[in-house]
Amino acid sequence: MQHSKGFIAYLVTTAALCGALVMVVEVIGSRVIGPFFGVSLFVWTSLISVAMVALAVGYAIGGRLSDRKSSPDWLYGIIMLAGVLVMLIPIFKGPVLQVSIPLGLRWGALTSAFLLFGPPLFLLGCVSPYVVKIAAREMHNIGRTVGTFYAISTVGSVVGTLLTGFVLIAYLGVNQIFLLAGTLLIALSVGYFIFFRRKWAAVFAAILPFLLLPQESHISKVMPDGTKVERIVDRDGYYGNLKVVDYSYLEKHNREMLIDGMVQGGIDKHNGLSTYEYPYLLQFLPFALNPDGKKCLVIGLGAGLVPNWYQAQGISTEVVDIDPAVVELAHKYFDFNPAIPVHIEDARYFLIDTTQTYDYLIIDVFNGDTTPGHL
Repeated sequence: MQHSKGFIAYLVTTAALCGALVMVVEVIGSRVIGPFFGVSLFVWTSLISVAMVALAVGYAIGGRLSDRKSSPDWLYGIIMLAGVLVMLIPIFKGPVLQVSIPLGLRWGALTSAFLLFGPPLFLLGCVSPYVVKIAAREMHNIGRTVGTFYAISTVGSVVGTLLTGFVLIAYLGVNQIFLLAGTLLIALSVGYFIFFRRKWAAVFAAILPFLLLPQESHISKVMPDGTKVERIVDRDGYYGNLKVVDYSYLEKHNREMLIDGMVQGGIDKHNGLSTYEYPYLLQFLPFALNPDGKKCLVIGLGAGLVPNWYQAQGISTEVVDIDPAVVELAHKYFDFNPAIPVHIEDARYFLIDTTQTYDYLIIDVFNGDTTPGHL
């Protein structure tokens, strides 16, 4: 197959896009397994290890395969398969995590990362040696060819990392990002087969993965004991996945806020009171120790129950929270008092910069199941 300048440009696009999507899968992987194993050293160690091993094996196998099957058809077939596997991650994550959780934090995180992200990253690892093999035929200078395409792939990885962390997570959500990444890979493959091979049947092959995708999952379910569970909000933000879930049974109606699967607060919808003991301890113990206090600072809003109570006692109350989405949900779904000032910033910097003094300082911030050391 004679390689035109247009095809070389397409190979450049392939290297850049595949490099970017490798990092998209790796970065977004923390949002898939993090809620179950904590966004901790174990999770990132597992993700980085799996990515490095999968890519290394992909480089080796891709290099050997490109020597035996040097047609670009194989390259873009591999890319299409990688796209399908990326799109299926949201479907497989439930069963994989159910199997992995009993293995504990270390092995559970490593196993889930390997099963979910290893196969597509392995296939994406095959891309680089294939691209270099094909491009070298036309460009002849092997050193410059290898350097150019690995540089392009690395630049793509940087762009993919920045886009995922700064833009995609907040605006699309985890499942939609995997759908977008898989779609781009499939479209890249289909584009090759249509424009360079004139094989229109590739279009039908590309449609098949979309037929396998499930429809939008049910937002309500009735449990065996008759309790109706309804998901009111499901949103991915910069700092975690946010959910608001309602539980109703006969006359009872409770509502909870969850961040990365951990309950941040729950109320009885009939009276607005907390359904958990923890907020009562947070509010009553400091007040009992100093009943004459006049000013209160709460670090970490959650559902807003504790600052609401202090404000109701006539105590001037302020809140610091890093996530504006939490504040929005607290106002909209948990009757958080809009008269209470909320400082949207990192609490460490607020505490360093503020000149205010407070009679009560209530810290309700967690990273996983521990309070961050810097607070």
